[in-house]
Amino acid sequence: MFWALGPRSKKKNVTSSTPLHGGATSSTSLIRKNHSRAQVEIRFKYPVGAVIILVLPRYNGQYEPFRYHYWGYTPISSNPYECPTLPENPDPAHEQRNPTSERLERPQFLCFLRETYSSNTLKVSNWEKKHRDTKTLQYIFIAYTTIQFSHDQKRDDMEVLHSIAEKAARRAGVQVYWLACSCMPEDKYLADDVYRISDVVRGAHSLVNAVGPPGQGHESRVYTTRELLKEWGRRMWAFPEVLLSPNTHPILIYTHGTSEGEPWQKPKSKFPSEAWVDASNSRQLVGHYEGSIMLSPLELVTIAFQCLSTRPLKEESEADIAYVFMGLLRRRPRVNLSDSAFQSFSRLSISNDSDKLLERLICLLPKSTKRKWYVIDDIWDRNLWDVDPFCPVVGVCLGDSVVLSGAFGASIRWK
Repeated sequence: MFWALGPRSKKKNVTSSTPLHGGATSSTSLIRKNHSRAQVEIRFKYPVGAVIILVLPRYNGQYEPFRYHYWGYTPISSNPYECPTLPENPDPAHEQRNPTSERLERPQFLCFLRETYSSNTLKVSNWEKKHRDTKTLQYIFIAYTTIQFSHDQKRDDMEVLHSIAEKAARRAGVQVYWLACSCMPEDKYLADDVYRISDVVRGAHSLVNAVGPPGQGHESRVYTTRELLKEWGRRMWAFPEVLLSPNTHPILIYTHGTSEGEPWQKPKSKFPSEAWVDASNSRQLVGHYEGSIMLSPLELVTIAFQCLSTRPLKEESEADIAYVFMGLLRRRPRVNLSDSAFQSFSRLSISNDSDKLLERLICLLPKSTKRKWYVIDDIWDRNLWDVDPFCPVVGVCLGDSVVLSGAFGASIRWK
């Protein structure tokens, strides 16, 4: 709209107009304005219309709506009726809603001693059919690391392991022992057996550690038993093997490659200072399972996380952290090899009464954005029990993300 000021007309009260659509007049319309000192004529060069602009707040002052949404099932859900089936998994047991893994009453396979200083691996169920009237089967658990005893058939490490196991079994007065390289022969159940080793340790008569010099490239160096034991203690699975072993017998350490003699005997309470670099924390875990101290569920998980996070771990085996926890908690979900490490732990947390462990864990602010999810180091130096979450985790999605129920949020318009 343009405005123009022109000279005062000689004629007064003169109008010459042509009506236009909408009640406006043509460009010849004149409007006389009286001012205190002069008269000014305002000419409208174009038709005039009144425009009123009302400036109202967006969305009536409310927050802008969140425009993103997704409809579907989460891979892991706390509600069993919201869990999709897993058609890519041929095992029908995985099609159950939130399936759990039952604890083993006894190992599936054991090595039985022979009179001629040898052993024979038998299926326990077949042995029990022939010996129904015998007393309860007792066996020792042989713990070792593949860094020191390789599964390579070109080496004689497996024969050495069986020799140590036979010697330890006869010394303990039992006729059976469990050795991982021989007692997990069926590939069909290998995944479940690996993560149910904790049940085998629980039912054992005693724990025996077999240590020896590492593999090729280290033959020239002489190792002490303490050095070899610390190397064995770096394993992730050394924790459940020691923590869940019986308290009634000391742990025996047999060293290969040294002069023959009596094995080391270490009570479980003294074992952390001999084998683990984080003895101050791991000693509390041992005391908890011995019954000398009682840790709360959050204290137990926090200390276990601190210990396990210091162990060397390959990226493809990060899920072992969750599987180690499976042996320490009551209810265990079935192993799903397609889960990430975080999903495996989330599945475990949802299945158990874990005192909102997962909710507390995601509330911590890490000191570094590059740290792993299982490293508990809050930038404000807070612990899990300092957090009181209000919103429960009801599902776990792909990309290691979670679904919260009852969470309040709003989209923010940054200016």
